[in-house]
Amino acid sequence: MFNKTSGDKKHYQLNALLPYLPVILAILVMLPRLFFPNFGLFDDGKSIITAQRLAGGDWRFQFDATDARFRPIYWLSFAVIFNLFGEMPFVFFFVNMLALCVTTAALIGFLRRTGAKSLQAGLAGLFFVLSGSVIENYYTLSKGEGLQLFFIALSLWLVTFFQYKSLFRRKALLIAGVSVLLVCAALSKETSNIIFPISAAWFLIGWLWAKRTKGDAIGWRGAYLIASAIAFGCYFLFRSSSIKQAFTLQGYSENFTLTTAQIMASVPRWAGWLTRDFSYLAIAIIILAVLLIGLHQKICNLQILLEMLVWMAAWVVIYLPWHFMAEYYMLPFALGAAVFSGLILGNALWWRRAITCILNVIALALILLTVINNITTAHIQLTVDSVNAQLMETLARLPQNATIYINIQFANEYTDEIPMQLKARFNRSDLNILIFNPSKMDSASCAYSACYIISPGVSNQPLLTVRMGLVEPSQIVWNQTLADYQNEHQGWQKIQQITANFRMFAVDLPRMFCPFIKTHSFCASSAPFIDNRVFTYDWTLYELETP
Repeated sequence: MFNKTSGDKKHYQLNALLPYLPVILAILVMLPRLFFPNFGLFDDGKSIITAQRLAGGDWRFQFDATDARFRPIYWLSFAVIFNLFGEMPFVFFFVNMLALCVTTAALIGFLRRTGAKSLQAGLAGLFFVLSGSVIENYYTLSKGEGLQLFFIALSLWLVTFFQYKSLFRRKALLIAGVSVLLVCAALSKETSNIIFPISAAWFLIGWLWAKRTKGDAIGWRGAYLIASAIAFGCYFLFRSSSIKQAFTLQGYSENFTLTTAQIMASVPRWAGWLTRDFSYLAIAIIILAVLLIGLHQKICNLQILLEMLVWMAAWVVIYLPWHFMAEYYMLPFALGAAVFSGLILGNALWWRRAITCILNVIALALILLTVINNITTAHIQLTVDSVNAQLMETLARLPQNATIYINIQFANEYTDEIPMQLKARFNRSDLNILIFNPSKMDSASCAYSACYIISPGVSNQPLLTVRMGLVEPSQIVWNQTLADYQNEHQGWQKIQQITANFRMFAVDLPRMFCPFIKTHSFCASSAPFIDNRVFTYDWTLYELETP
């Protein structure tokens, strides 16, 4: 009898752990980044400078003050690691891996505690880890979405314990804990405040659901609404006491424009990314519609499914007024898409009917395409960061007081980050960094010091991929302008080229819609539907030889 009980206990423990297998997959996804860790040229310099200032007692968060933002948790997360371990990119990416694992586990735990079956919760975790926005968020160090979702996912998991607390004091403490997590999310990235209206919509759905089913317990949804309201108020209190500027006054914040023109311009961008990364979600929605309209049967987890539709819609709406669209913004959306699709595809009952079985197979095939595309995306990110890291090491070895012209003719993150990182990481504040402009080149600036030009290049750059500090069509023009200048002004010699390339393999699903789209958007340049071109990224260093 004892042996049987012991065996049953082990069997139960194994079944309880199986849904969490995607956590292991999260580790595997991060292994390439751990093997090739490098700082990048998108805000990593700002993070290092902020970390150094915080270590010196300067708590003004200068970069946020300039942009009328307030993200102390975002900066502190980087500063703590930097000041404990120094300049070790591996440690930062290891922490990113841990954050991804915890977020995935919290998501699965949330679903298990809200009634999802093991397979449904496990598939939701799987779909989240395999989503396209995971790569750029966790393969880079400057994105706030990973930290933001870390706190949000933990808050969702924690709030599900509310219904098991009987004493008022314990319920109050739990709400306080959830509020702290949501405040931390908002102090990592401001868009976390969308949780307040989302939780209000969830509460309304729960209230209507309770009336429909003659239930009386809204439970954790009410607690989540209270906690998110407290967090919403606390964030604005903290922000108003620290930064006086309005949200849309200056810097970063002024790029949020609530106009019809801006929203209409954002729609094709969102459509492109949704098609590329979440095409399977359309099939999952079709399955739900078939179940609701055609089969007239009771649908398990319907309340959570409706709430996830609200979640996804809210995260789209909050970014539509933003001036451009990037894949890493979609990480919170990816959580809702993963839950929705996991609940749909993980219901064994719906595989028994021919039409829903066929749709499930199609959805899984589209998920496989997303995985294939993500492998290319990860390879591009690693390639770009590796070449950029070699460039920075090369520049750090240049002679004292050298002048360096960057052939990126409109200031962007690269032109900001290169001098920042040379100063903060390599102690090369003596270098004079300028943007190359042939009409403003002054030969006198090179008369008393070594003079260099660095010029980036990229070929076969997919439009829907990780962000880079250059766009192929513009850079081709600028590189030709540089070549013309060097033909007219003798003495510039190429002394080094840092380059890397690999053959891509990606399926460009959004390109199917290019014949019907009037705006350029993701159809701005031609590319094959099945993209197996060779992606190349490089920096070329030129030196002015003196007589």
